[in-house]
Amino acid sequence: MKLSTIIATAALTVAASSAANATVVNYSGSNVNMSNVAVGQTGTISNLYQTLFTLPPQIVGGGDIFGFLPNNAKITFSYTFIGLHDGELQGYSSYNTTNGGNTYAGSATTDTKGSTTAVGTTNGVASAPLTFANANLHVVNPGVSTGSISIVNTSGAFAQFQALFFGLLQQTPP
Repeated sequence: MKLSTIIATAALTVAASSAANATVVNYSGSNVNMSNVAVGQTGTISNLYQTLFTLPPQIVGGGDIFGFLPNNAKITFSYTFIGLHDGELQGYSSYNTTNGGNTYAGSATTDTKGSTTAVGTTNGVASAPLTFANANLHVVNPGVSTGSISIVNTSGAFAQFQALFFGLLQQTPP
């Protein structure tokens, strides 16, 4: 058995055991408030766009999801876009917490254009970040495009998260 297979199997086993009681939730809409999510929660989001402006025969659309992720938790969601020609999906997380007399703050952001930023501070001094974000988008032109967002919170408190979408979609006739 290859080492990469062993590592992947171990990672899936850890993820499955920590998400044993996690829920699968499906959403639809351009502005989704997930509130406090469950540890390991997964799901799908369809039609995550609203018309921002029209450029016949196409529309420029955007949308977002947001909520709070418990400490020591991960959330993973997949997205479906119908008629997407080009787009960008961005994941973001931030935290600000006091634990054991220390104050921790930071944020992480990543987008499908290759930009990633993660910063953290402990008592105002730079330190390793305690949240991580990952976003990807697969555009099929024309057709159904898909994307995914994963956000991990290793901080000692709830972390705020947000996923933003901006893309060019084919306008469907009335």
